[in-house]
Amino acid sequence: MAVIAHPGDNLLIQAMERGLTIIRMAAIAAFVLLSSAQFMTGPAVAEPQGFVIEAVMATPEADTPIDHDTRIDVEGEGYILIIMRDGRIFRQDGPFHEVAASLLDKIVEPGGDDVGNGILSSLLELAEVSGKSMEQLGGVRGAERQNDAHAKAITAVTKTYCFVAGEAPGFYASQPPKRDEPLILRLRASPKSFYQATWPVGVTDLPWPADWPLPEEGRYIWSIGSQGPAPLWFRAVDDLPDSLTLRAALYNDMRCYTQAIALMRQILESAKPL
Repeated sequence: MAVIAHPGDNLLIQAMERGLTIIRMAAIAAFVLLSSAQFMTGPAVAEPQGFVIEAVMATPEADTPIDHDTRIDVEGEGYILIIMRDGRIFRQDGPFHEVAASLLDKIVEPGGDDVGNGILSSLLELAEVSGKSMEQLGGVRGAERQNDAHAKAITAVTKTYCFVAGEAPGFYASQPPKRDEPLILRLRASPKSFYQATWPVGVTDLPWPADWPLPEEGRYIWSIGSQGPAPLWFRAVDDLPDSLTLRAALYNDMRCYTQAIALMRQILESAKPL
């Protein structure tokens, strides 16, 4: 049952963190090089206008910076996803064989605000991890874990959950229980703060029980059925950005990785075609 936490969950988080660290270092290094070049040569050297975040039967490959002169080739059944410096993501389907200027002129809006390099770096990380995590994490956790990333619910692989104060999360199981199971939550610092509910058979989405107090920022322990307890850290945020890409970056920076990955998958799947 996917909602049951296992000791091996640490492997998943460690694998994600290693991948995120490597990608972050590469992205930051690219920004440093670009900034250095601009400092040395003056305003003639500009930062790239976008980055390739996914390329299927297409070139350039993922993580490549692009500007007006970059050649883009997309075969008939392929596509390429581009993230702009303001965080917007667009998709070009094949066949397409032109320089990027014809795409960028459609995308770039006069006076558009660029997001900070730190946010853009975070989004590049997420795009890389979200596009590959189903295969990579499936090898670590098993196929039943592949759907456990969720932006608005606690799952078996959730270690840190970001929420707006006053709002209650839900619970999600990619494989519903085969019988009624007890769901237990307690404050780690106060074992007497003990809450229990029933997870009904066959249910995948379980709302926060109405008789439970709303979560507060801090560390909890939760369990379902006869399985051992698992740690859960609630992190409160004052507000969430309206932009889904900025929200995904915020989740990532606050280490709410399952929410960040779930939201970025949603963004990539709904990327606006050009």
